[in-house]
Amino acid sequence: MFRLFVIACVFIFVNGEPTTNVNRCNQNLGELPLHIYIDGCIDPPCRVVTGEDVVVNVIFKVPHTTRSMTTKAIALSLIEYDLKEYAVTCNFLRNTYCPVFRDEVVEYTLRMHVESWFPPAPSIPIVFRVIDEKDDPIWCISTMIEVIRPSKTINNETLNK
Repeated sequence: MFRLFVIACVFIFVNGEPTTNVNRCNQNLGELPLHIYIDGCIDPPCRVVTGEDVVVNVIFKVPHTTRSMTTKAIALSLIEYDLKEYAVTCNFLRNTYCPVFRDEVVEYTLRMHVESWFPPAPSIPIVFRVIDEKDDPIWCISTMIEVIRPSKTINNETLNK
């Protein structure tokens, strides 16, 4: 009964929040999350600003009991980006803490700092994935980002100058 209540709450929450259109990963196993929203982005490429954090709100169902999780970011299909402290997934869970249990619905805020030295780029493929302590997949998404400089943005919109 409680599980049905949680699923109903997630359904109501997801339907009231915007969703970013993302793809299932081709090379990495892992299901799509139940819900994903990259702040300020519905349709990729999602604009990311140098010197700032990309914030990704995720709701996912845990496929198996897990003691710890690690978040990975892979750009251009081969370059693993160091998420530093943000890689420790369990530290950024919003509605629970690790360990998490099979079929538990988890809310998570993923953050990735975009270094200020990154050059502007119109379309970069990126994969975000979460793995457990045995490197087994929890979830995985693939999307496109556009790296821009901060002086050219206001509320994730490019100025027409």
